[in-house]
Amino acid sequence: MAGPHVHVLGLRHRPGREPLREQQLGHLHDTARHDPAGPGAGADRDVVLPTRISLAWTASVDNATQVFYSLFKDGSEYFGGEIGVRERTILDLSPATTYTFEITAADAFGNSVDSNVLSVTTPAATDTEPPTAPTNLRLSPESSPPEIWLDWDQSTDNVDPQSQILYDVYLDGVLDHAALGRGETITYCVDTGPTAIVVRAVDSAGNVSAPSNEITFDC
Repeated sequence: MAGPHVHVLGLRHRPGREPLREQQLGHLHDTARHDPAGPGAGADRDVVLPTRISLAWTASVDNATQVFYSLFKDGSEYFGGEIGVRERTILDLSPATTYTFEITAADAFGNSVDSNVLSVTTPAATDTEPPTAPTNLRLSPESSPPEIWLDWDQSTDNVDPQSQILYDVYLDGVLDHAALGRGETITYCVDTGPTAIVVRAVDSAGNVSAPSNEITFDC
């Protein structure tokens, strides 16, 4: 089994098809993009934002079963046992802070290997202006308890494109869900009865917008 290579979209993994217990895992790398040369720039560039890091890794190949990936941030599991996942954006980080990341690949028999350990330092946040508030928060016709299908008109920011604006969804004032770079999401009822819903926009520096209009859904 050949192992993944973890990077901020960038490191290369060593080829090989030996059994998982003996394999060399590939590298972890950052994946978010900067195109300083403009739209014509071709290669993915390592990008780290003040409150987010996008990671990717090459695939691990097993001789017998599917491969399950777990990601560890500073030694603690960030997610575990996911099949087929090859990248993840890590949210809610602190500016000017160093983090370590590592991938573990495992097969169905419990054999596992670890990737390289990737150390990444987020830049300091210099932007202090929040995005505009999301507007026209509304229920999509597909909504039916326990599923809440939401749409809204996206925010704008003085620095980030809309694809980099994060949206936090609050149910009865409690943060329940986040959607990155889009004006729609699906969340789920937590309790029965009327549920108040608002959305706030968050830019990559961690600045939070005013709330959207509030809507109510009967869970």
